[in-house]
Amino acid sequence: MGSSEDGFEIIRLANDIPSSRQGSLLPCHMIPVPRNKLFFGRGAILQEISSVLLDPGDACGEDEGNTEVKAFAICGPGGMGKTQIATEFVYRHKERFDAIFWIYADMAGKIAASFTRIALELGLVAADSMDSRDPVVTRDLVKGWLANPMKTADPADEVVAGQASWLIVFDNADNPDQLEDFWPLDGPGCVLFTSRDPLARHANYLALNGVRLEPFGQEEGSRFLSKLTKKSEDGSDVVKVLGGLPLALTQMAGIILRNEYSFKEFVKTYSEEESRKEFLQLRLDQTWNRSGYEHTLASVWALESLNHGRALLEVLSFLDPDRIQEDLLTTHLDAVAVDGFPKTIVAYHKARTELLQSSLITRNAEKLQVHRLIQDAARTKIGKERIKVVFSATVALVSSIWPFQEFYHECGRSSDAVPMFASAQSIAEKLRLSISEACDAAIDNTQATKDLKALLAEIHHNLGCIGTETNDPAGTLKHFQTFNQLIIDEIDDGAQGKDKWLAISWNELGNAYMLNGQWAKGEQSFKRSMVTMQQVDGFGNIDNSFALVNLGLTYWLTDRLEEAVDVLMEGLKHREALYGPDDKESFITGRFLHALGNVKATQGLHQESRRYHERALAQYLSTIGQNHHRTGDLHVKVAEHHYRLQEYEEALLHLNLALKIFVPRPVLKPEKARAMFKRSLVYRALGRQKDALSEREESVRLYCEINHLSRAQVEDLTEEDFNKGVAFWSR
Repeated sequence: MGSSEDGFEIIRLANDIPSSRQGSLLPCHMIPVPRNKLFFGRGAILQEISSVLLDPGDACGEDEGNTEVKAFAICGPGGMGKTQIATEFVYRHKERFDAIFWIYADMAGKIAASFTRIALELGLVAADSMDSRDPVVTRDLVKGWLANPMKTADPADEVVAGQASWLIVFDNADNPDQLEDFWPLDGPGCVLFTSRDPLARHANYLALNGVRLEPFGQEEGSRFLSKLTKKSEDGSDVVKVLGGLPLALTQMAGIILRNEYSFKEFVKTYSEEESRKEFLQLRLDQTWNRSGYEHTLASVWALESLNHGRALLEVLSFLDPDRIQEDLLTTHLDAVAVDGFPKTIVAYHKARTELLQSSLITRNAEKLQVHRLIQDAARTKIGKERIKVVFSATVALVSSIWPFQEFYHECGRSSDAVPMFASAQSIAEKLRLSISEACDAAIDNTQATKDLKALLAEIHHNLGCIGTETNDPAGTLKHFQTFNQLIIDEIDDGAQGKDKWLAISWNELGNAYMLNGQWAKGEQSFKRSMVTMQQVDGFGNIDNSFALVNLGLTYWLTDRLEEAVDVLMEGLKHREALYGPDDKESFITGRFLHALGNVKATQGLHQESRRYHERALAQYLSTIGQNHHRTGDLHVKVAEHHYRLQEYEEALLHLNLALKIFVPRPVLKPEKARAMFKRSLVYRALGRQKDALSEREESVRLYCEINHLSRAQVEDLTEEDFNKGVAFWSR
């Protein structure tokens, strides 16, 4: 299949970590946010957090008998100061933790990337290892360490013996469900997370304790405003008109200072119809507004007063707010076709300085951060004609530094590509939030539009790939249909049959049809993929490997066994001619061997089938490793051969290895259910009736869960029932 299969699912238990990698590097404080020197108030909330996460006089984790993870949620709408409170808590108690990990948690991809960095910083994986490139491996290694955070791997080292104390901060976890796979289930540590979701602080969610932030009261807000402006006046009227929002007060303090307003002058200006109208646009024009914000957004004042940085802020409003790398902005300054955008590095520095001085952005380690509230306000103030110019220019800017790249499965295995892909994915997903509105306004026949479509195509391709890995047939089909159509639309009529990406898109669409049981449409798509690929300049026979093996499986599933053998043998012959019979370069050869084993079994040629399946298992072990889900699939197939030959202990061994791979991953429930059902048969053959009954009941429970059925709706299930739940390439 196509690049839908980039993700390797490697599951590693904590006690499986080689001793050479167990010695963690402590202290380890990964805190990418600077302390706010102007932090104000919130003392009661900080004390409440301390009372939950810290025992009197002790950091969580110092009591080695306590393995319950302590958690606290800071909830509230944007601009309320959730991140600032978490930051202040971290710096106040920094020395009381051996390890602190700050994780941007608004996207699952960011969380996974952070866990990879943690694994590297703790020394759990080597930077140049295969494990370091697999987010599933690094996630499980980190969770294993959190459950048993030894300060050293050497028990003889009495100086640093014992467990380490740790704190994780999940910042902007607005969708707490994304934390499920990363949440430390046990271990002597603490979790602090911020979220716009008010439910995140309830006991039936992730945290047993939490708080929902409220705006500053007039007295506290007035003192905060006086601290920011160094004015001794009563600022309660300013606090009242701004609704007590900490971010709004911070923004308006800058305006008050810049314009040398008294508090009374500011309130008077705000009360004037024309001035107030500018503020009200934030709530009247909903085109680019996101839900959840209070209506008293005062950051528009900062936009009106900008002399140099407004166009820069407009572009920033479409990018990932947490980590905007400055080289993205500065590499092609002169190519950004937006009036007012800085064209030289000197002009850029002047614009950036103005934004920094106005507290519209922050800067840390050559990365910019913009509050989401400010992004929304900036986009709201862009006129309808200008917004399509800014959006298209931003897409072009991203495309210039992150060109539309191939990541077909034979390519892209360099570790250098991993951080670049994670960063690019974050940018793409941020742009995707605005795409539905931007498309109607911005699409025309410009080059920027073509760049936008290419970016959209890659986004839908990535989402389709995710769907194939998470057993989401309907979502996969939707995204691959869009991907295919966008590629077709992008290519000139004269090049329709000569574009490699078009061939890839047909193959991916075929996979999606197959996942949805639409065999005929899948077959048609695979054939179109091969015809298209053959017309690409520099075509080689192995370029059609994915479509060819998928077509062979289609023939197998539709009982055209001789055709299946012919197609699969053709593909295998091409690969063996290039890589030899013992290909250690790519797992794709293993796919042909796996498929041929399936076809031979259906033909009743069991000895041939076994040889192909055993070769496929060996090939997977040498290319994608012992913990990949495809390796697990072949353990199941080899176990079937042993079971047929009444070699039950050998069958049990392979099924145990398969389940070691499948069990920890929720998205592999169908594979887990199938393997458990087969293991129940082996247990029964071995006379272990109690184990057989328990295993069968668990497999049936999983089957009902996957298919949304009650136990009463399920008759006697067969192996074929469980096979149908597994993706066609894993059967």
